[in-house]
Amino acid sequence: MSHAHSSFAGCATQSVLKYFLLISICLGLLSAAVGQTEVDQSDKKRATASEKQINSDLKLLLNDYYAGKPVRAKIVIPANERGVEVLDGQLKIYPLPELTTAVQPGEMILIKELRFKNKEIEVRFDGEQLKEAVTTSSPTSIPGLTPVGPHGSDATTGPPPAALVAKTPKTIKSLPDPRVVLRFSRDIETRDLNLQSINRLLSPAVDVTALTPTTSLEPQTTVPPRPTANEAAQQSAVGQGIPIAPVTGELIGASTSIGELVIQCSTPGARLYIDGTYSGTVPRTVQLLMGVHTILIVAPGQNQFEQKFFLPAGKIATIKADLSSR
Repeated sequence: MSHAHSSFAGCATQSVLKYFLLISICLGLLSAAVGQTEVDQSDKKRATASEKQINSDLKLLLNDYYAGKPVRAKIVIPANERGVEVLDGQLKIYPLPELTTAVQPGEMILIKELRFKNKEIEVRFDGEQLKEAVTTSSPTSIPGLTPVGPHGSDATTGPPPAALVAKTPKTIKSLPDPRVVLRFSRDIETRDLNLQSINRLLSPAVDVTALTPTTSLEPQTTVPPRPTANEAAQQSAVGQGIPIAPVTGELIGASTSIGELVIQCSTPGARLYIDGTYSGTVPRTVQLLMGVHTILIVAPGQNQFEQKFFLPAGKIATIKADLSSR
């Protein structure tokens, strides 16, 4: 009986230990999961803060770029609080109230500023030239006339005659700036904050030609054109000290790699060798491949004439040989 009781107690102890071990493992896993969640949330917060800072910087740069840029209106842009609306790239036309001062199509105006909100970019134009005349109704007496009324020299009562009341000059009041509102059916994202996107959305209302950068911010490097085969061969010959054959005309209708050589000599009938090969007697006209050639002219009892030169393609060159007697 004592032995059975001892076995039962041992089993119970093992069960309790296993139970506590299982709880410890679960608590450890839960703690790790909570820690990972906190790390993920921290990363998300940092990413969101970074994106907000990028968007803020882009908005400042865009406002600096557009402010003061001249554009030409394509449509009527009213000077009121609503302005012209472009929703997701589609121009919305609303009836204009009567007697509303507005920018007319074809007029040149300056962009004043860009204002950014969650779902819209408001492009405001300089409205200083847009004024509206307003007449006030407070009467003013004409200077130099005696006041009329119970306290003046005339004791009559009632309003003064209309002829003695000065007409109030018209005063000018400023109107709201003309504006084009670029609205989105969603929140503005980083991909919307660039010149191409804003110009595309503005294009239904104004001519954006002047808003498109014409020069790159990167330094321009001029790449020289590659020389032709003829030019490269000619430069190589000159580099080796080989003269260019005297050009006397253009060779029309021949291949782009062919030149023509006219050989004249003071001794007609002298033997002609071109690049070591007999080529008849002089005078002679031959067509050769462009490049370096050697001309040799010999005659009995005369000095020989030998010259190396470069024959350009598409040209007619003339060689004059003078064989003086010995």
